[in-house]
Amino acid sequence: MKSRQNLSADGLHSIIASVFNRIPEHRTNLENINISPGDALMSGFAVFSLKCPSLLNFQERALSQEEGENIKSLYNIRTFLLTLK
Repeated sequence: MKSRQNLSADGLHSIIASVFNRIPEHRTNLENINISPGDALMSGFAVFSLKCPSLLNFQERALSQEEGENIKSLYNIRTFLLTLK
């Protein structure tokens, strides 16, 4: 029987992450940039996928120790560039 790994949420997230990670870096001044385009796009996808009511809610969830690691793992995100001020 053929495996249908791509029909799961993990498979879908892996496919989306691989497409986002192929997007080339277009920014020229990289001195103050600590997040890749793929991670930024996957973070945006996570906001909508998790049905967060606001970006602030997503930031709070992503910055919490336990939930932040789960979000990184589930959405194949290497780096968050989030700070609450």
